[in-house]
Amino acid sequence: MRREAVQELAGGWKDDPETLPFLKQRAQSDDNSDVRREAVQELARGWKDDPETFELLCDIAINDPFERKYESQDNPRQIALEIMVNQYPRSPENIRNTSRSICQRSR
Repeated sequence: MRREAVQELAGGWKDDPETLPFLKQRAQSDDNSDVRREAVQELARGWKDDPETFELLCDIAINDPFERKYESQDNPRQIALEIMVNQYPRSPENIRNTSRSICQRSR
């Protein structure tokens, strides 16, 4: 239900000044990985041109505390990295550095 609330908030309240900070907070620190994933997707969908979004995605791709609980569970780190590759193709060096950090972290 909280995941759906994030969707509705992002879609219906995009112009509210409190929506972006709320979504950033959910993307970085919600206890539920599905809520974090949804917030990441909504940030990429609605705020991809915000100068802080790319850096936030980098941080999530490297530092999200995701732990797989079941096979088909979506990983917020993976979602963030996929968004970076697809929406920011002019930032290959940043993406390479983020990918290296992820690989080093997983060793």
